[in-house]
Amino acid sequence: MKNPTADPVGGILPILISLPILAYITWRLTRARVGQAWAAIREDELAASSNGINVPLYKMIAFVISALIAGYAGALETHINFFVDPTEYSVTRTIQILTFAVVGGTTNVLGPIVGAVFLTALPEIVRQFASYRDVVNGIILILVIIFRPQGIVGRGGLALIRPRWLKARAIPSPIRGEA
Repeated sequence: MKNPTADPVGGILPILISLPILAYITWRLTRARVGQAWAAIREDELAASSNGINVPLYKMIAFVISALIAGYAGALETHINFFVDPTEYSVTRTIQILTFAVVGGTTNVLGPIVGAVFLTALPEIVRQFASYRDVVNGIILILVIIFRPQGIVGRGGLALIRPRWLKARAIPSPIRGEA
């Protein structure tokens, strides 16, 4: 399908307006009862089910909400592209989107956003690697999995990449009388 009225510059404004709104709505959902049920299902589906959580219902709610967001994102993308092609969403694009989430961190709403901005901007910052975007993204993905498995914005918020085996420096506690 062609979209001759696409405006790549003007189409960015609705995206920039929608992103914080959708991030806020998603954040509020994760703080509500439905978000707590999703967290319980993510940790242990059988335990969540035995505690009275209707697992199929909450999975269906997650599927419907994610489908709505994906459809809305696709509608926004048509305003910056001059065509819509189903082959554009191939396995490579799917892996790229999943890489955004893993690198940014999946336990935080801002994680996938940070991962997408980081992995999209990095080849633009370092121009000589722009043609090797997938290779660079793969190397970054492997490094994040090794050194920071929870992602850049994982549990504990934004953190510097530090190997799990490297101990954090102990900060003396004034309560115990250490100086």
